Amino acid sequence: MLESEYKTLISHKDFEELIDKFSFPVYNIQKNFYFDSNEFDLFNHGETMKLRILNNNAIFIFKSTDTSSNLLTKREESEILTIFNTAEIPNNIKIYEHPDLTLKNYGELKTCRYYLVYKGWELSLDHNKYLGTEDFEIELEEKNTTVSLNTIVNELGLGSYLSEKQKKTESKSYRFLSRLKFNNSKR
Repeated sequence: MLESEYKTLISHKDFEELIDKFSFPVYNIQKNFYFDSNEFDLFNHGETMKLRILNNNAIFIFKSTDTSSNLLTKREESEILTIFNTAEIPNNIKIYEHPDLTLKNYGELKTCRYYLVYKGWELSLDHNKYLGTEDFEIELEEKNTTVSLNTIVNELGLGSYLSEKQKKTESKSYRFLSRLKFNNSKR
């Protein structure tokens, strides 16, 4: 499945304002466990392997990223395997896409997400916690629509939250793995 999304980090204050501004019909907590080789081969090639736990279901997801656009990110996402027993998270795995690599579980990123769907776009507000840090982000993901991103931003009144931040925000996996590599380099 090809996904197209725009995201940017926002302040805690902006996050709280947006929670108050919208009536979000859905709230959930998801946990993502990130896997990579000892040399971070997937990360270095713009790929991600994660195990996502949401509503007591676990799905292995492999993503490769097209970063040719400066604002919208396009990712090819494949659900590799759905498992239903989330009691034990594996320490190591192998995947079809890279059979020569053993991938190690590097840890968890927990997201508390509020979201709604508007004119074929999903608006999400995420509070992310990982590796001793936290951040807040707004994400707009195209879900089968011809309505432009600019139209959605204008109609929802999001311009003041996005206009100064019109720079590319790295994905959660990138932020997680970058912080992990930084923490490891300090040892």
